[in-house]
Amino acid sequence: KENLEKILDIKFKKKIFLITLHPATLDKSNTKTQITNLLKALEIYQNDTSLIFTFPNEDEKNDLIISKINSFKKRSRNVKIFKSLGRIKYFSLLKISNIVIGNSSSGIYEAPYLRTPTVNIGERQKGRIMLNSIFNADEKSSSIIKKINAALQFKKNKTKLFYDYKESSNIILKKVK
Repeated sequence: KENLEKILDIKFKKKIFLITLHPATLDKSNTKTQITNLLKALEIYQNDTSLIFTFPNEDEKNDLIISKINSFKKRSRNVKIFKSLGRIKYFSLLKISNIVIGNSSSGIYEAPYLRTPTVNIGERQKGRIMLNSIFNADEKSSSIIKKINAALQFKKNKTKLFYDYKESSNIILKKVK
């Protein structure tokens, strides 16, 4: 954690939220609604929380998300924005974060294995297997706040993982034989 503070030029607050919201290209709601309501929800957490944003992917309307995040940073405390953190810094930050928020696949795939709860917003990840550490919110601010609070109460050691069997190597070897 201390090493990341130096590398990223951050002094982490009591809580850390890692946030990535991609455009809602196939979602019923729209990108503007999702980013506006997400930022509205995050306003109540900014006193004791480091809000760390990573840029969205290159889908249409990513410029809207970037613009809204930059405006939010101007009027908020404890906000850092990164275009990209790279793999090692991103996963290190994901590991020490209290929760990951947005609609990125990393909240579905990697976060549970690093024992970091996810607040998944909207339907971008619909149809994917969701572990018990993933809290699905719709695009309303009230839903996002409710799920953030639930994720903050989640005990990281209670994450139930797939593919986490003590004898998985032996089971695979037996099937292959």
